[in-house]
Amino acid sequence: MKKIISIPPRAFLTTLAATAFVGSAQAELVVANYEFEGDFSSSDTSSVTASDITIGAGLLSDDETGIEDGTTNLFQAGQQPGNPGSYFRLRYEAITQTRFNDDYIEFTVTPSVGQTLDFTSLSLDLVNFSGGAGFDATVYSSVVDGAIDDVDDDQLARFNVPGGSGDWTNYSVDLSAFTGITDPTVFRIEFFSSGNDGRHNIGVDNVVLTAVPEPSAALLVGLGMLVLLRRRR
Repeated sequence: MKKIISIPPRAFLTTLAATAFVGSAQAELVVANYEFEGDFSSSDTSSVTASDITIGAGLLSDDETGIEDGTTNLFQAGQQPGNPGSYFRLRYEAITQTRFNDDYIEFTVTPSVGQTLDFTSLSLDLVNFSGGAGFDATVYSSVVDGAIDDVDDDQLARFNVPGGSGDWTNYSVDLSAFTGITDPTVFRIEFFSSGNDGRHNIGVDNVVLTAVPEPSAALLVGLGMLVLLRRRR
């Protein structure tokens, strides 16, 4: 005859809650989402903290047109013909042909206390409105070794956006190799000319970072002990 173990209702509810908590943590979530709807903030609603996007000094320097005003370059829906949604535009006379420069935008994501992140992907929409040379967009991150300080080691991906078409294209980076992240992580998108230093007119939109938030090992142990204590009562 099989022995049936009876679990008190309170212990059952505690176990069920713990299981639901752990299970919900396994789902992939958007942890940073920049749609440029009037500002540079993230519109995600996860427990992860995503900073506002910041602009590198190279895009604001005096010798380039750069971003004359951060708000006037946030184009809202209907402002630009053929572009129904809002987006961020970078317009300047010249971007450098030197990699690892100050012509970039970046943001930082910070896990909440007791949480780790398994990154899954970073995607963004880019367009080159210029009719001449194309540009390259390089994605760097401190997730590699804790800082963005090496042109090759910290590079996650490099995309070439040709000139002339004016078509928006989605680009994506696979981040599944980076798991168990507990520290603040910086993501940087750097722009540099892949042809010449002529005028560039770049559109950026829908910068989206996804990850699987996980409870920490200590938190899981604590939940397990709580369940055992409840059952003993």
